[in-house]
Amino acid sequence: MKAAVKCWFGDDDTIALFIAKKYCQRVNLEGLFFDSAEELLEAVLAVNNGTLGIPDLILLDLYMWTIEAEQVVTVPFFVQFIEKHNITLVIISASIDKGDKERVESLPYVHSFFTKPLTKRTLEKILTDAP
Repeated sequence: MKAAVKCWFGDDDTIALFIAKKYCQRVNLEGLFFDSAEELLEAVLAVNNGTLGIPDLILLDLYMWTIEAEQVVTVPFFVQFIEKHNITLVIISASIDKGDKERVESLPYVHSFFTKPLTKRTLEKILTDAP
């Protein structure tokens, strides 16, 4: 059996995280779930300190209460983390605004953009498309 892909989910929507947890079990994803961008950034520091494993993939919600994805991708230690470990970054959002999609896809280090809610098919596509 193929090893599970390690994935971090950063989303302040508890229902979206609940759904993601359910689908992870079905598509061979080993997930860690963070309900804020701050928690996800703290996890990056934990990896850098050697207390947490490195993910293969990060799914990050575009619009969160305190820090939005666009701000996260400009945090220097996050950028270094993505580059150093060759992590695939996917932005997710409930937004169906084409402008959001275009803006996100122009951000450095962002591999792709998907709308929520996540489905099994969406997660399978993300895994298939990830480098």
